[in-house]
Amino acid sequence: MIVRVLILALVVAVIFRAQAALAQGTFPAPLPGHTGDSALPSGNGPGAAPIDHLTSPFSGATGPVGSSESCRTEFFPLREEAERRGKLIKAASDRHAPPDEVCRLIGAFEDAEAKMIKYVEATAQACSISVRVVDQLKGGHETTQRLLQKVCDAAKRMRPAGPAGPSGDFEPSRPPL
Repeated sequence: MIVRVLILALVVAVIFRAQAALAQGTFPAPLPGHTGDSALPSGNGPGAAPIDHLTSPFSGATGPVGSSESCRTEFFPLREEAERRGKLIKAASDRHAPPDEVCRLIGAFEDAEAKMIKYVEATAQACSISVRVVDQLKGGHETTQRLLQKVCDAAKRMRPAGPAGPSGDFEPSRPPL
């Protein structure tokens, strides 16, 4: 029972944390002079402060202008995979799946989440991702890792134990007749 509650809490927390972190208007940053006609909401409403981009020393162009679309196209599949795996965990929790299965699902989610965080860390500057967003994603990942440990430990405890000693007929036997 405790395992199921922990799993459900993790799924809800991680999904909401990732969505909240990414909806803060820092990923990807709007292009200079871009009014937000993108299909993706930028989160930078009328009261948001303008974002200054670093100027490239090579071409005189602004830094992430060309990379904004690539940031989206590379990041969204990673996020969607993490969300898909989170939904699998929730479905397993709803149907009261055994802890071994849930442990495996959370492990797969943790892997997808780690890939997403690795991408965000590697492209934070190029994609204008704030340190706060990266920190929030890392915090959610730490929560996932703690829950993974708890659920997998519970799964190990619930596995049937084998015999404590040798089993079988070990009495000296008579030769066959």
